[in-house]
Amino acid sequence: MRDITWDAKPSYPRRTAAYEKARKRPRGSIDVRPSGALRVRVFAGYDSITGKRNYLVEHVPPGPDAEREAEAALVRLLNEVNERRNPSPGLSR
Repeated sequence: MRDITWDAKPSYPRRTAAYEKARKRPRGSIDVRPSGALRVRVFAGYDSITGKRNYLVEHVPPGPDAEREAEAALVRLLNEVNERRNPSPGLSR
């Protein structure tokens, strides 16, 4: 039978900031609608009253520059959430 020492510290690898950043889940997405338009959605937190998820949504019409415009909209919406400029529905009622 094997002896187990409980006071020994496990040797787990340390996680660096770059590792944590790479593992972080994306908060936004770009979806293609049946019409060809693109929908940009960014998670903006939870409603303080109902507990439901809040998303900022923007639609980009189909066209030759739609992907580029959708990427720009995604960055803009993410910046709004990061700067907490989005309206909080729980406080406006």
